[in-house]
Amino acid sequence: MTNITGIIGDVIAGPIVRKLTAKECVIWVALKKPAALSVQLPSTAQRENIASTQVDTVQVGSHAFISLITLSFEQPLVDGETLYYDIQVDDEMLSKQQPWLCYADQDVFSIQYQFHVGSLLHGSCRNPHYPSRDTLLNADELIAKKVAQATPRPAMLLMTGDQIYADDVAGPMLLLIRKVIDELGLYSETFIHAPFEDTKGLYDHPDQLYLRDNILPKNEIQLTNTWMRWIKPNSQPVFSSVKSHNHLISLAENIAMYLLVWSPVLWTYWDEIACPESLSPALQKKFELEYEILSEFKTGLNQVQRLLAHIPTYMIFDDHDVTDDWNLTAQWEMNVYGNPFSKRIIGNSLIAYWLFQGWGNAPERFTTEFYETVQSYFSHPTPEQHDELVNVMLGFERWHYKIDTFPKIIVLDTRTHRWRSEEEFNRPSGLMDWETLSELQQDLMDQEAVIMVSAAPVFGVKLIEAIQEVFAFFGKELLVDVENWMAHPGAAKTLLQIIKHPKTPKHFTILSGDVHYSFVYDAVIRFAKNSPQIWQITCSGIKNQFPLKLIACLDKFNRILYSPYSFFNWFTKRKRMRIRHWRIEQRKGIELLSQSAIGHVTFDENGCPDEIAILTNEQDKYTFHPKKEPKD
Repeated sequence: MTNITGIIGDVIAGPIVRKLTAKECVIWVALKKPAALSVQLPSTAQRENIASTQVDTVQVGSHAFISLITLSFEQPLVDGETLYYDIQVDDEMLSKQQPWLCYADQDVFSIQYQFHVGSLLHGSCRNPHYPSRDTLLNADELIAKKVAQATPRPAMLLMTGDQIYADDVAGPMLLLIRKVIDELGLYSETFIHAPFEDTKGLYDHPDQLYLRDNILPKNEIQLTNTWMRWIKPNSQPVFSSVKSHNHLISLAENIAMYLLVWSPVLWTYWDEIACPESLSPALQKKFELEYEILSEFKTGLNQVQRLLAHIPTYMIFDDHDVTDDWNLTAQWEMNVYGNPFSKRIIGNSLIAYWLFQGWGNAPERFTTEFYETVQSYFSHPTPEQHDELVNVMLGFERWHYKIDTFPKIIVLDTRTHRWRSEEEFNRPSGLMDWETLSELQQDLMDQEAVIMVSAAPVFGVKLIEAIQEVFAFFGKELLVDVENWMAHPGAAKTLLQIIKHPKTPKHFTILSGDVHYSFVYDAVIRFAKNSPQIWQITCSGIKNQFPLKLIACLDKFNRILYSPYSFFNWFTKRKRMRIRHWRIEQRKGIELLSQSAIGHVTFDENGCPDEIAILTNEQDKYTFHPKKEPKD
């Protein structure tokens, strides 16, 4: 085993600037040993402005500590002010330990506070082993250019879902995760109703690589009809992911996954990863291809780590942060949460989400009791404490949050407040229930401009939504991911009524991801004297794509079937709204673009999108422009 002290420096991931307001700055960092942490500010005036520094730490392994550093300012930061900082770990400065974190001609890190959002970056769906360039590198290159030119940077990076793929992991990555677990001493756990007793049994299981779908939980089905036994299995997988061959199971695996996708430090063990000879020739070929793609992914992680140190980054989960189709239907929920093994798997992903994403979004949301439950488990990681922590995570109801800027930013939780179907448990659930939609309405009231983050688009591609509705009608909603707002009548109607309310913001921007292609619509309410201006901006994925030939076909038929005067428009839930599709200036006639990309939106002084662009994996910049003639 490689000596843990051989890792470069003490910091194994971070710093990630998780929150920046006029009154406070929150920085996330992961270390290999307990250390005295402090934030050093070279500017005397800014240093004297710090009223307090709070460091909260959770030990997640023998050699793994996650800390959240909160700086409170005595005097509010000025709009546009640049904050230069460094992290002191005991007696060493992080900028000296990891010099790649500094941009050219700078010897410390910097972030820029913006109350008025001049521009922002956004994107979702970052799959490490998808064969395309990681477009977080585009974001880093943009920030590097802005720093060099001393011009305003994007105000923030919004990561709108699927920051990891817990249900779709490459074989070489799973082996590297195992090595990281050993090196950091990430805690073991025991399981109930599983084909192994603990994590050692999991890692030693013969089906633990490319065959985990054999050991994932299954529901037994009682078939009384003799003939049905011939055509239906007597058990079915609890999880619906079709790429679950390497699904993450333990909490330690989830923690190691996050550390690997955000930092290059632990990839020092990559050269030790070798293809097992026991794999079949087909799986060996797959392993080698994944290894090649991940080797390329690894080379960009220096830039990813640097990016996250220089821009406030806010996050929200979607399904792959936990598992595919997470809470898609009421029946799915009953199957998963009714099985102790699958409930533990979901709980482990959610604990890791809190440690790496949810905690930093809004630390004030988590009560003393919540923190005590977290610390109780990690201090004494017993099965009972683990189950209690899982229940706390699953019962938490405040994952959504707001960002105090202009425009005001509202980030929605579209996964844990589902509006379950009242007709049939297998029907798709609404993305938010009535109570949380009512809370959303209160947040929107009397705002001049709002940016709303919804993982799934509110106004999606009508043809694709129609296809999904057909599949759902025949009970195959899990096959096509019926994850759209219009799939549930109650949620769809309520959300559209909120948007149409007279006190809805005049300028309403919706940022989405999820679908693995990018598009832009704008909308107005038909027959309304003072309709709000609404923009649906979707950018997906950061490192993932929809099948190219299929999206080209869908794009073409969507434009034909839902042309401005098509009668199909009058058979949708959005018929009282006029929706205009935007086209890509550099790609004549194209409305849907399936290409890995990061979104870059510029806003004017009224909070309206001024330029809508995506920066692609081929390092091109595409801009969207509205068609002259409205659709829908």
